[in-house]
Amino acid sequence: MLFHILHSFAGKDADTMLLRDLKSEFLIPDKEIIINKAFRARGQDGVLASLTLQDGKQTLWSVCRSSIRDACDVKCELTTNRDIFRCGMDAAPGMFPCEARIQGHKITFGGGRSRAVFPENVGGYMRLQHFAEQKVDLSVFDGTDLIHVMIMAWEVNGEVPFSEISPPFDGDIVLKIREIVRQQYIGRTYDLPFGVALPDERRSFFDNENNVERYFYINRLARYDPRGSMQATGENTCPSGFGLAYVEYEAEDDIQFLFYEKEYLDSAPERAGRTIGIYGSTTEKGPHGLKLQTCVLKKPVPKDFDGHISIELFSRDIRVPEETIVI
Repeated sequence: MLFHILHSFAGKDADTMLLRDLKSEFLIPDKEIIINKAFRARGQDGVLASLTLQDGKQTLWSVCRSSIRDACDVKCELTTNRDIFRCGMDAAPGMFPCEARIQGHKITFGGGRSRAVFPENVGGYMRLQHFAEQKVDLSVFDGTDLIHVMIMAWEVNGEVPFSEISPPFDGDIVLKIREIVRQQYIGRTYDLPFGVALPDERRSFFDNENNVERYFYINRLARYDPRGSMQATGENTCPSGFGLAYVEYEAEDDIQFLFYEKEYLDSAPERAGRTIGIYGSTTEKGPHGLKLQTCVLKKPVPKDFDGHISIELFSRDIRVPEETIVI
């Protein structure tokens, strides 16, 4: 079975800033090509700012508008794991390119990062100042709350031929945005017996994206031994003599879900890096003729556990397809 793991990491204490941390935020390129071209992709306005070489790393920079929901404003208090996981779920789909073509040169990307610009994010302000000093036109964001302004850094694979690329860039940049998976919040709770076959019940949720009712079946809650191929993860989340509970289900259109134990979602957030979801599927069909899928809960259970577990159908995967734009 193929498993996918999502990770969430808490940030550093916002009240602490060391000089070495600040220096790591400086944007002082050894080489830079100013691009300064506005674009729109996946419902977001953006400005392709520049290509830089700094500390041996080559990066394509952009400034974008994000639609992070008001409930996730950085000023609000995040008191539960549910708050943490919901934060940013209603934002516009992310933009991480897999390829760009600039003046006939193909550039590929190995990864990327994004940061909102807000008072605690010194690096965001420093980058905006750098682009302003380089005469990048950021006027499209003049009326935008800074919490909705994102600095995007896309890390370049290989070498950019800086000496062979120069303005003007009219109609000469093609950007291919990679496919991503984002989450749609559902929030349905079920109190279910553990380790027994569940009733043949057709369940549903309303798909707000497509304005339609979707159907699924929960077949069972069972115990998963996280050792073996998942040993490293299991040792961090499951005491000796315990296993992790998992949900086995089938869903219309092979929709992939994230389930959590409700008690875990209601509890105070952890501050260290942690695994927040393990889920997977096979080509095997379940008893209802749909693809059999699983989701491992962050719930250690002893070998003889036979009680009930209150679980929440937290979210579903939505695939956002690859997109190519000409800037």
